[in-house]
Amino acid sequence: ILIASVVTFVILRYFIDSPWGKHVPKADGFMGPLLDARASWFFFESPNLIWCCVSFIYRDKELFQAPNMVLFALFVAHYINRAIIYPWRLSPRTKPMPLVVVAAAFLFCTFNG
Repeated sequence: ILIASVVTFVILRYFIDSPWGKHVPKADGFMGPLLDARASWFFFESPNLIWCCVSFIYRDKELFQAPNMVLFALFVAHYINRAIIYPWRLSPRTKPMPLVVVAAAFLFCTFNG
């Protein structure tokens, strides 16, 4: 994993501009089709909310006392903002995102949950 990390860093740092913000390609390219930024943001942040629901349903009631409930509520509030509120506050003129960026973010949020 360490070797793959170094190789990925070098490729992304010196050879490929990240297709985000000002580096978004003008049209579909090797990063896939361009998707609406608002819907993309909701899609790739939603696994965190799903993990919250699953964690709450299957929680250990002995460990899930008041202090943990407060921390959990703060985490859920944060991800409600990130997954639901923020995407709809984005300007409709926000640049679209390539499919590769959306897929990578979705996978990261799914496994990092």
